[in-house]
Amino acid sequence: MLDHPSPEVDNGDHEPHLGGRLIRPYSVTKGRTRPCFDIPIETLVRSTGRAAAPTLGAEERSILALLGGPISLAQIAARRGLGLGVVRVLVADLVVSGMVETVESRAARSGRQAEAPSGSMTPPPPVTVPVKIVVAGGLGVGKTTFINSVSETEPRTAEAATDVGRVTLGDDLIVHLFGAPQQERLLSGWDDLICGALGAVVLVDTGRLSDSFLVIDSFERSGLPFVVAVNCFYANAYHSLVEVREALTVAAGVPIFYTDARRNGATRNSLLQLVQYARSRAAS
Repeated sequence: MLDHPSPEVDNGDHEPHLGGRLIRPYSVTKGRTRPCFDIPIETLVRSTGRAAAPTLGAEERSILALLGGPISLAQIAARRGLGLGVVRVLVADLVVSGMVETVESRAARSGRQAEAPSGSMTPPPPVTVPVKIVVAGGLGVGKTTFINSVSETEPRTAEAATDVGRVTLGDDLIVHLFGAPQQERLLSGWDDLICGALGAVVLVDTGRLSDSFLVIDSFERSGLPFVVAVNCFYANAYHSLVEVREALTVAAGVPIFYTDARRNGATRNSLLQLVQYARSRAAS
């Protein structure tokens, strides 16, 4: 397995051509040089058949157009004239969004079967699917606390988010959490933040509901699935969920529930409710 491209392999450091136009390396990834999860260049990927998100750029759409059958990242880079580093970032985003899935190669399957003792039945390992979820809300509503309470890794700060964490839900879902920046920085990086996201958890404080208007409006315009989690730091609910829905003018189908951003169980439940809602929307 190749952890890094060899010196003679195109790694995206030059200016490739795409569709007859010259583009600077990593301009198509908004300056990101690392994928959101490790995806080697020999990985085979294919389309899941899920419709392309309206926020996808031309480069992501051109990659999707190649995925009639399994194809490696190296082949995508060669056919589209993109650097391997750029392709790793873009394809990882597409996997997180659910539009692309990784495929185990026949050689890898054969090798694992050959290692198994004769006559034994070795169950295949669970397939983990990485997804991206945005945690949004007003200033001081508990976004950082929410991510800290559930993240299995040390939360860090990223370019387009206040905090980034990761949590495993069940056996098959790895969730990458991205905290939305404060409102004065929100609009400029909004497209980058929601690109490839499965959905969003909007944390609200019933004492400052107006702080949530901007993010809810933005999610509604983009079409990104979201749920509303009423944060009760001290287990006090001063308003009913019906009152909160009416005050926020959120559609009837959008889940609204109480949570406590300090508690691991409550935050995990919030994420699970979003995943279930996003999947039901995708299936409808």
